[in-house]
Formats: sequence, structure tokens, C-alpha cells
Amino acid sequence: MSPVDLAPEEEPAHGPRPVRDPATERLHRLAAQVRDELAGAGLGGAAVRVARGGVDVAWPGTCCPAGAQRLLAAAGFEPVAVDGVLRVTGRVRGDVRLRPLDEALLRRLLAAAVADADPLDVMPPVAGPPGWTRERREAFVRFHRSRSLSARPVESTYAIVLTGPDGAGGAGGASGVVGAARLAPVAEEPGSVEAGVWLGRSVRGAGVGGAVLRQLAGIARAGGAVRMVAETTPDNIASQRILSALCASVTRHDNAVTARLGLGHAPS
Repeated sequence: MSPVDLAPEEEPAHGPRPVRDPATERLHRLAAQVRDELAGAGLGGAAVRVARGGVDVAWPGTCCPAGAQRLLAAAGFEPVAVDGVLRVTGRVRGDVRLRPLDEALLRRLLAAAVADADPLDVMPPVAGPPGWTRERREAFVRFHRSRSLSARPVESTYAIVLTGPDGAGGAGGASGVVGAARLAPVAEEPGSVEAGVWLGRSVRGAGVGGAVLRQLAGIARAGGAVRMVAETTPDNIASQRILSALCASVTRHDNAVTARLGLGHAPS
């Protein structure tokens, strides 16, 4: 895993810039993004180097800090532990970020749901007239507080946020909440987690769902899961295509489609 070119911080300060082929140039951009993400999270000091097939991240004289792999996965990178280092092989759509849900994001998530989604798409049914009634808004908040913000959460919920180009952040910030994603342990299958995603109408079909599922797979893998399970409806062809692209095994039933993705390696 020896470097094939100078890491970005080692590039000459003066003189002509090295000529690189497109693949190597892409890896150098990826290395710069990894370094910025780690520094922003207070995990600077890592050796980030371009290697064959990816970017290697290592902390000299110590093991990878706890949470580093999960952090990179949540930021949209695809990190895999290889021979004592983190190998980052790529990054999915870089303007899609998963932020752990908190009270501030919950308010923005409710606003996104009211503006751009049907209640039946994003929460359990609530009796009453159609639309986002006061009762449904209150039930939406109670649902998320009980599931992921309580003292004993039963799932991990993330706000899906669109940021600036390449995930560098932008004017959208937390106000760019466009949906939610979740991971929950499957009680009947130790080592398995169930994934769920909903998106606002305005961002469906734009590659956001695929980016989210890849990030969820990375987070689940970093947390020790060996399998991710997702369920959709037979008429949701877009979700089925995304799951198939992740190399998930798909089983079709009369009223549901179930996908199972092994997490032994990063999806391509």
C-alpha cells in the first residue's frame, strides 16, 4: 500500500504542479476532502496518503481513534479497515450528508415533511382529515422523540441534509434538510440492522436515495453490523433499482419487496 504520488500536504510549495492522470487527480481530491473532514471533527494529525486503489488514513504510533470510521462513513466516504489503516475508496454524492437527529434538526425535519411530503410517507397513520393537521405534526415530533431521542432509543435517526458542492458545506447547511434515514437493530437477526429512508418529493430521482443508502451501509458496517435489511413496496421501482445497484439480494412478495445487503465489504 505504498503511496503512488505525493499526498496533497507534501506537494511542492513552489514550481510546476505535478502532471497527473484523471484517476490519480481524483484520489488527490478525495485525500484533501478526507483531511478536511477529520480536521473539522478534531481528528487531525492523521497521515492521509494516496495509495493504489484509494486513500489510506493512519495515525502514527496509535490505532485509529474510536469513531473515525463511523465519522467518515456518515460524511459520505466509503472507509474500510485494511491492515491497520482506514482505506477510503471513494465518496458518494458529496452534497448529501447524514446528521444525527437532535431537537434542532427535528424542527427542520418537520418543516421539510410538511412542505414536501405526504404524512403517510413519513410517519405512522393518525386519524383525522387528510394533510398536515396539528395532531399529525405533534405526532410526528412525538414519534421521533420516542424512537431516537429518548433515554433508551430503539433506532438511530439521521436528518438528510443537502450541502454545497462536494460536501464542503454551503448556504443550505442544516436548513437544507430534505428527509430522514434510520438504522434499527433486527431483534430476530443478531448482527442485522434495518434501514429506512424517506425523501421530500422535490429531491426524489436525483441520486439522493442511493447516496443515503450507501452511507447507511457504511455507518452500519462501522458499527459492527454484518447485514443491512430494507423493505419497500412493489410499485417503488426506483428504490428497488438502488438496492439492486448495491448488490443486495432482493426478494419480492405480494405486498412488499425485501432487500438484504451483506456488509463484508463496501458496495461498489
